Amino acid sequence: MHAAAHILQTRHLESLVPAGLSAEAQKSIWYLTTEDLESFRINLVKTREMTAVIEAALQQLNTEIHNINICGPISTAVDPIKRAIRKCKEVVESAMESARTQEEVSRALIEQGRFGDALTAINEGLIVIGELKKPLVGIRDQLNNLSAKGRTIVTESLRQMGFDKEIEAWDTSVTEWTGRMVLPTWKL
Repeated sequence: MHAAAHILQTRHLESLVPAGLSAEAQKSIWYLTTEDLESFRINLVKTREMTAVIEAALQQLNTEIHNINICGPISTAVDPIKRAIRKCKEVVESAMESARTQEEVSRALIEQGRFGDALTAINEGLIVIGELKKPLVGIRDQLNNLSAKGRTIVTESLRQMGFDKEIEAWDTSVTEWTGRMVLPTWKL
């Protein structure tokens, strides 16, 4: 924890410490600083912003890939990716809702002096965001595999439509997002 001058303490804090917490966990609740709480708030805001960006980009990719209304080998190659995007879209929407909820819940808990509960709420939000990494990387890998198969009917058709550039842009974006998704969770 930060060694800041302003240590948040309330006379009710002792009664708010959940039973069964280790001595270290109890100590961390006693020594939460205003800087700690501010960093939690910043993380939550970043989380919401990032999920909004991901949602917008996923929607754009979804629109682009669903506009590929072709039958035959291209359809066979693209359909599994369409399904993966639909599933991922649901996960992203759920994560956004969770990020909003956890921010509101943690703010209310902090105002009540329930710091341990606030940390739990924040951690839950961060964990949900971290879970976005796997489906996003999965879609990226499927798209990259699709475009990396050399000169095939599918890859040539995607190039003609300019969709190979969409795949390249998506690859870059997902790499950036997954790097930013390494958010800390907080010790209780």
